[in-house]
Amino acid sequence: MSIRNPTEGYKTTHNGKKLDYKNLAEIVHADDKYEFLRDIMPKKITVLEFKRIMARKMGNDRDTSKDDEDSSSSSSDDEDSSSEDSEESNASA
Repeated sequence: MSIRNPTEGYKTTHNGKKLDYKNLAEIVHADDKYEFLRDIMPKKITVLEFKRIMARKMGNDRDTSKDDEDSSSSSSDDEDSSSEDSEESNASA
């Protein structure tokens, strides 16, 4: 990490005398040249924000699995109806 990164973070602080993790994380996520640090310096979030993110993620997982079940059941319904149609046409012939 270069000296410039803490200096840039220090410029964003409102306290003036204290450099916080939050200030450094903001610089890392705002500037593409520090992209390699984003995984090890994530932005701080509140517990409430984390819970919302996890709820959305769980909702998306449920929606995806529900869609998979719906598509597999509808395709089997289509197969059943097509086999019934072919049986009816064979019976009438």
